[in-house]
Amino acid sequence: EWLAYIAMTLTGVAGGIFLIPVTSFIQTHPPKEERGKAIAVSNFLDFSGIMVGAGVLWGLSHIPLPSFRIALLGGLSLCVGMGLFLTRKYYD
Repeated sequence: EWLAYIAMTLTGVAGGIFLIPVTSFIQTHPPKEERGKAIAVSNFLDFSGIMVGAGVLWGLSHIPLPSFRIALLGGLSLCVGMGLFLTRKYYD
């Protein structure tokens, strides 16, 4: 039980370490006249990701083995991450 608390705390800290610089970049990097649009798009994508994540978790709740759910989510995360990496590498 205490291991789960430590893992959740570290996940929250890691998320904050990632999210704060990204949010600061989005708020300071675009030109002043485009800043509102950039923040709006960021908020829309955040909300869309939350909705998709909720849908994925709901869909996975029908799978009886928790270890298979975790493995499936890990594989999905790996595929999405590699897709984003390759897209940025070859189209940048």
